[in-house]
Amino acid sequence: MILIVNNHDHNAGKIGARLKALGQSHIIKDADSLLQGKDLKGIKGIILTGGPLMLDKPLKLSSIRADIASILDFKVPVLGICLGYEIMAEILGSEVERLHIPSKSPKQKVRILKKEYLFEGFPDTIEVFESHSLYMKNLPPFLEITASSSKDTIESIRHKQKPLFGVQFHPEESGEISEKLFSNFIEICNGK
Repeated sequence: MILIVNNHDHNAGKIGARLKALGQSHIIKDADSLLQGKDLKGIKGIILTGGPLMLDKPLKLSSIRADIASILDFKVPVLGICLGYEIMAEILGSEVERLHIPSKSPKQKVRILKKEYLFEGFPDTIEVFESHSLYMKNLPPFLEITASSSKDTIESIRHKQKPLFGVQFHPEESGEISEKLFSNFIEICNGK
C-alpha cells in the first residue's frame, strides 16, 4: 500500500489513478489529518503531493511540516512532488526562495543527471509539466541533485543514505514519463 499525502492538491486523484493503472494499491489522506506517523502501519511508500500552499506562510503549514517531518523518519521510501518536495527539502535543511516570476511550462526540458532509482531507464533529457513559484538552493551535503533544467538548477533530489526523493515538476501531468517514474518508485518501495 502506498500512502498519498494530499497537500490540498487537485492532482492527488491523478496520482492515485497512475498508481492504480500500475496495479499498485493506495490510499489518499489529507496532509492536515495525519497523526504524525501513527496512521502509517502497513504503508510501504509515501507520495507527498504538490499543492497551493506556500512555504512562507508558516502558520498554515506548521502542522503539515510536523507530520511530514515524522513521515521522513518512518523508514519507508518517500517521493515529494512540487510542494511536497519543497517541504521535504526544507525540513532536511535546504533553503527555500521565491521565484521573481512563477514557473509554468507544460513542456519544460529537464536533464537527467543520475540515471538510477527514480530515473532508471530514462533518456538524458525529458519534457515535464512544471508549475511552481518557489525553488530550493543550498542543499545539505547528504542531498544529491539528480535532475536540472535551464530554469531550475535543482529539478530533482535524492537523499544519499535514505530512500527519500523529490521532484520539482509534476510527473502526474507529464505524459509518457509519468508511468515510468511511478513504476520506478513502486519498485523502490518493493525493495528492488
